[in-house]
Amino acid sequence: MTILLLGLLENTENLASLAVDAAAYYRDNYQNTHYLDGLGAKRRDVEKSMANLLKVIEKGILSDFVTGRLVQLEEQKAALN
Repeated sequence: MTILLLGLLENTENLASLAVDAAAYYRDNYQNTHYLDGLGAKRRDVEKSMANLLKVIEKGILSDFVTGRLVQLEEQKAALN
């Protein structure tokens, strides 16, 4: 397998094609940051909601709903990270 891969990479046409494909992949997936910007905004919203729930808990208001919602938000934050 390694020999086959080396043979493919030694061919300049294959190498040029790979470079073109890599550049296109980069352009399509990393230059357009709208998706990542959206994820960042969602993460900030989740963190704000978590902070608000922690304020509620600090005031002594604790219920199954509050703790359940905090767990949901922690899971969302972990997924966004």
